[in-house]
Amino acid sequence: MNRWNRLARAGLIAGMLLVSLAPAALQAAGPPPLDGASRLQTGPEQVIMRYQPGTPYADIENEVRGRGRSILQHIPQLNAVVVQLPVEVGPLSAQSAAGAPEAPFVHAEPNRLRYPTIDPNDTYYAPTGADPRQWGLERIHASAAWDVAKGTGVVIAVLDSGVDLDHPDLAPHLLQGYDLVSRDNQPQDSGLSRGHGTHVAGIANAVTDNGTGIAGVAWDARTLPLRIVDLQGAATSANIAAGIVWAADHDADVINLSLGGLGWQMIERDAVNYAVARGVVVVASAGNDAQAFNYYPASYDHVISVASTTMSDAIASYSNYGEYVDVAAPGGANGLPATNIWSTFDGGGYDYKAGTSMATPHVAGVAALVWSAGHATTPQQVVEAILCSAWDGGAPGYDTVYGYGLLQADAAVTYDPALASSCLPSVPHDDFDAARVIGALPYADTVDTSYATSWEDDPAFCEGTGSRTVWYRFTATESGVLTVSTEGSTYDTVVGVYEGSRGKLAQRACNNDYTGTASLVRTNVFKGETVVIAVSSYGHEDTPPYTVYRGTLALTATFELFPPPGCRINETGAVICTAE
Repeated sequence: MNRWNRLARAGLIAGMLLVSLAPAALQAAGPPPLDGASRLQTGPEQVIMRYQPGTPYADIENEVRGRGRSILQHIPQLNAVVVQLPVEVGPLSAQSAAGAPEAPFVHAEPNRLRYPTIDPNDTYYAPTGADPRQWGLERIHASAAWDVAKGTGVVIAVLDSGVDLDHPDLAPHLLQGYDLVSRDNQPQDSGLSRGHGTHVAGIANAVTDNGTGIAGVAWDARTLPLRIVDLQGAATSANIAAGIVWAADHDADVINLSLGGLGWQMIERDAVNYAVARGVVVVASAGNDAQAFNYYPASYDHVISVASTTMSDAIASYSNYGEYVDVAAPGGANGLPATNIWSTFDGGGYDYKAGTSMATPHVAGVAALVWSAGHATTPQQVVEAILCSAWDGGAPGYDTVYGYGLLQADAAVTYDPALASSCLPSVPHDDFDAARVIGALPYADTVDTSYATSWEDDPAFCEGTGSRTVWYRFTATESGVLTVSTEGSTYDTVVGVYEGSRGKLAQRACNNDYTGTASLVRTNVFKGETVVIAVSSYGHEDTPPYTVYRGTLALTATFELFPPPGCRINETGAVICTAE
């Protein structure tokens, strides 16, 4: 698994505040926090002063009034008063003031604002378990996450059978979408899969706290509905790809794909890379075959692949598993209705469904929460926040059943990639801009490419396909022939040499299987020229027995100066000179 780049680190820092009554240290409070902002907020121009036990209250009053301030509240059991400060003082400093508070006071701290743990008033939401129909929200700790973020300003694209455009628990959140099957602007839920897209959309971000229906994971996010599933209940690869591109071009921040199947498709992969390059998080279901299938789109690089869990946090019996699973989320047991997921349904109603299709929008909704929390600024950072904050429900560390663990919304929204230590492995030269420099020649490098990825602007290579690409860069100090070989690698490689800039590369040489599974290229490079070398795996893990096209890359590079006139270099690299 692990189709993710290592990113910056994150965490949370909080501290106590000790201030004196000196005016320089006392400032008025600011406004309430925005969605996802710091919770270290104070009441308006107020400070809590603790005094010595046994101090007469009259002495406290005299001290405070002598400083031109007033007491708003007295808590004698705790030897504390709340003091009103002058408005002109400004917000309380976040820095500790020099010295201790003057007698009779022993401590001062801001009168902080706290916010209630948010529980919406929707009919079927009951965090106490009185009505268990939305048990999935409880299992991912959604209520605690809502104290921090609600998905404000985030757009979740639901690519599915369409949605019930008139459903009262969805309509207020709906943006203008598109029907890629009928080619019109009415992505109404329809066909053999009717109700599926409506159910998925409700889990992600049904209208919440409106006194009716259900609560969505992302309260304030908006839904961009796209119908890509036809009347027979299937979506073509072309419509999946076109839908992903359409969503990316219409301001989607998260794409939910509760669908899939076997078989790698270049057009789907390229569409995913297109979306991620434009700042979109892509989430897809791992599949319901109870097999270690490589299920697509979930198994493409940069897609969060979601397995399904039950009410007891066990992996659902039907859920796919394997090395492409990234995270697990509530999807239901597919048993008694009450063990499944309750959500919106076509016709304005509600119903139970189970599957990785239901688990996926839980993750998409949390991705929206993470975006709005403000710590993550790239899709890779959103992914990191979700995966690295997951509860480790299976074997220690990453495993092929739970992936990184069970989705935890509250931990995800407080994960800050700027400070945390990422749990995601990577390959340093996985990207064109991070190409490893080939210096002194001959050159040799050995690297594990298991965690390399492919990106939108990776080259097509000579065979038209490739994945898990790593990059090298070479600048010639003299003119000659550059030879690059992957002899000794543990997997089938393809090698290309290119000139130009990112996204504008021209192929100079390319080879797959020069000898066996090893590849070799030779190309002339003139003094001062710079070329880039891309090495990718050849093939895809889309058919049984799912051969692994990755492993240890053994790369060598040699350079031979151009032979003298009348000489040439043959296919084996030998210099052949013609006698005069």
